[in-house]
Amino acid sequence: MHNTLAGRYQALVFAIVGVIATMGCRSSVDGDQKTPAVETTPGAKAEEGLVRLSDAARARAGIQLDTARPGSLAAVVLASAELQVNGERLANVSARVPGRIAQVGGSLGQRVAVDASLASIDSPDVGAATAAYISANAVVDAAQRTAARERDLFAKHISAEREVIAAEADLTRASADVQAAETRLRRLGLTPAQVKNISPGPMLFTLRAPIAGTIIDRHATLGASVGSEDVLFSIADLSTLWLVAKVPETVVSKIHLGDPLNISVDALPDQPVSGRVSYVAAVVSPDTRSVDVRVDVPNPGERLKPGMFARASVQTSAARAGETHPILVPRVAVQELHGKTVVFTAGTEGEYRVREVTIGQSAGDMVEVLSGLTSGERIVTAGSFTLKSQAVRGEGGGGE
Repeated sequence: MHNTLAGRYQALVFAIVGVIATMGCRSSVDGDQKTPAVETTPGAKAEEGLVRLSDAARARAGIQLDTARPGSLAAVVLASAELQVNGERLANVSARVPGRIAQVGGSLGQRVAVDASLASIDSPDVGAATAAYISANAVVDAAQRTAARERDLFAKHISAEREVIAAEADLTRASADVQAAETRLRRLGLTPAQVKNISPGPMLFTLRAPIAGTIIDRHATLGASVGSEDVLFSIADLSTLWLVAKVPETVVSKIHLGDPLNISVDALPDQPVSGRVSYVAAVVSPDTRSVDVRVDVPNPGERLKPGMFARASVQTSAARAGETHPILVPRVAVQELHGKTVVFTAGTEGEYRVREVTIGQSAGDMVEVLSGLTSGERIVTAGSFTLKSQAVRGEGGGGE
C-alpha cells in the first residue's frame, strides 16, 4: 500500500516537470517570433563625413556655393565717410571794399563762368581810388607838357639845364603816382581794361567770379551795408568732390597714399564709386579718435552732392603686396558639428563633405580659416545649417 502511494506521487511530480518544460519551450518560440533580427537597409546611414542631397532637397535648403580664397581682415579697413566740396576748387568771394550793395546778379545754385558779374557795390573807397587815379593822370599830362617845353627851351638856349632836370623829375614823380593809383584799383578787383577806361563820375565796384562753378552759398542782399572782409558768395567746381573717411586710429597705419578705396553712397546704393587715397591727415581727432583719409572723387553730371553720407572700404597696401594670408570665408559657411568647427565642401552633384577647419579672427561677415581649406575649393555658404542637421541625423540621400 505504501509502495503504491509512493509510485503515484513520483508519477505526479514527473508530470508536473514535463508540463513546465513544455511551457518554457513555447515561451521561447513565442519570444523569437515577437523580436525578429534587425536588418540593415543599404543607404539608411550616411558615409562618415559625407552628406548627400537630392535635387529637391538642395532646392528646399537653398544651397549656395562660394570659392575659398586668401585674404586678410586687416587688409580691408571699413569707415564711415562724407562727401565734401573739393577745397582746391572752392572760391569764397568777399566784398573787398566797404559800401552798400547796389546790384545782385548771382543766385544760389546758379552756374557761373569765370569773370561773371555777381554783384555791384557802391563804395566810397572805390570813389576815392578812382578820383586819385584820374587826378594822377592829369598831373602826368601836365608834367609831360612841362618837360617837353623845358627841353625845347633848353635846346634853343633860352632856359637853363636845371629847369629841364626839374621838369623831368616832376614827370617821374607824377608817373609814379599814376602807377600807385592804378595798383590800388587793381587790388580792388578792377581789370586793366576797366582801369584804363575809368572816367569821372560815380562808379560801382563789380564783384566777379574768380572761377567757373556753382554758387553754393550767398549772403548778398540788395541795399545791405558790407565790410571789405564780408564773404558774399561761395563758388564751387562740383565736377570733382572730396570724400573724407573717418578711419579709426588703431588701423590708420595700414593706409597709405595711393591705396584703392571703394565707396558706397547711402543715397545712391546702386552707383558705387572708386578712387585712391590722396591724403591722410597728420592728426587724430580728439572727439572721434579717428583720422581723416581723403580721396578725390570724379562727379560727372554732379549726381553726387556735398554732404551725402557714404561707407568706404580701403584695401591697404599690405593686401596688394603679395603677402601670405589665411583663407577668408563667409561666417555663414562655418558650423559646429560634434564639438568641431567645420565647413562643407562641394563634391560631385549632390555630395557635400564635412571638412574640419581651424578658424582665426572674424570681422563683419567674414572669418579667417587658418587650416583645413585651400584656395579655390568650393564651399557651402547658404544652406550649410541644413547639411549640419543631415550629418547629425546620419541621413544620406535624404533628398525628400
